[in-house]
Amino acid sequence: MSISARTNQNSCLINEQFDLDNITPFAGANIIVDYMRQLGIDQKLEELSVKKAPWADFSSSSEMQIIMTAYMLGLERIDHTRTMEFDKFLAQKFGLAKLPSTSNLYRTLERFDSAEKVSELNSVNQLPIRQLVTDDKQAIVDIDSTVNTVHGRQEGTTVGYNPRYHGRASYQPLLAFEGNSKACIYAELRSGKTPDSDENIKVYRNAKANLPEGVKLGFVRADRAFPSNEFLTSLEEDQVGYTIKLKLSKNVKRRLEHGVLWERIYYDDSFVIEVGSVKLQLHNWDEPRKVVFIRQTEYADTRQLRLFNLWDYQAIVTNLGWCPEDIWRFYNQRCTCENFIKELKYGLNIDSISKASFQANAADLWLKVICYNILLVMKSHAPDEYKNCSISKLQRILFTVPALIVRHARRLTLRLPSWWPYKVVWQAMRRALKPC
Repeated sequence: MSISARTNQNSCLINEQFDLDNITPFAGANIIVDYMRQLGIDQKLEELSVKKAPWADFSSSSEMQIIMTAYMLGLERIDHTRTMEFDKFLAQKFGLAKLPSTSNLYRTLERFDSAEKVSELNSVNQLPIRQLVTDDKQAIVDIDSTVNTVHGRQEGTTVGYNPRYHGRASYQPLLAFEGNSKACIYAELRSGKTPDSDENIKVYRNAKANLPEGVKLGFVRADRAFPSNEFLTSLEEDQVGYTIKLKLSKNVKRRLEHGVLWERIYYDDSFVIEVGSVKLQLHNWDEPRKVVFIRQTEYADTRQLRLFNLWDYQAIVTNLGWCPEDIWRFYNQRCTCENFIKELKYGLNIDSISKASFQANAADLWLKVICYNILLVMKSHAPDEYKNCSISKLQRILFTVPALIVRHARRLTLRLPSWWPYKVVWQAMRRALKPC
């Protein structure tokens, strides 16, 4: 039996040749590097104590810029920079004869061999933060952790809470975001164990210290790993408002059984939400604190309330004098923090662990956080319909674009496709840059 397929009569066989030297699939690196330079990232990296010998072919600053450019282009690992190594456009952009090899770039991370050297990257992260976090609103700090599973024997990993890979070792970095701007203002790589109150307080203090001068911290939001007495006391002493999720422990459930004055804030044909507040002192708290309870339920198919397991409950501890509904809605805005972490994971691959050394991996996390904030700055200059697009979409539509580099009248020009549908986004970002 013969099978035939209908083909377009105008289609033809197209031959292939590998003979173009001055073409690149990474035209977006041109605008990425220009943004890094306008923010002063290159100069700040030069000031770090991580140095190479004066006669080395590549400086540590250049290598870190190349790593960050690769991450922003969407390359998952340093090993994937093999596709960049002989790109003449990228070499021209960085003023090099050729780009460093992957082994060179891996060794760059290894030079961060102490916590002090890693902490210097915090000062680099301050540059995009100053562009993103402004003093027109009180700052909101959202703190959360995430699980980065490892599949080797990386230093500093432990077996802890891991919802996807049970029993696997992991890191569990703590991340602090500014809620209004989405900026990641602090990051700390740590073992896979649940953080204790001292670690939580340290992250809060460092996040607060990283806010630009003149920006007042108004609120802190966090999940149920945080409401220890020491952490809450630190916020109260600093006169910072907080809304923090509480575990539904036995003591919390016992208080629910004693009754709460509920207020119905929403209902329709299928759903009911009620809120209420009480004063509650848990066994590890020095004093009673305000706790807001939220309960919600769905009607059965017969539009009657479910008979068993009637309500789903939440509890939030707070020092704010707002009504329970406002506190619940304000806390719910912290859910965007989960999306920020997803951006770091899916767009910049913070869960792709590059090295065996703990400090090298901590430096890698910081470089990705800096990339995340640089991309936020870039998106802030995009047309309105693209300001909230994901990092992975930005990489797809803006950065991995083919182009030809040509020299004319002693000037280099990047020739981009005339039909490219997203050139308006590029042009908007380019207009925001100062002319060279």
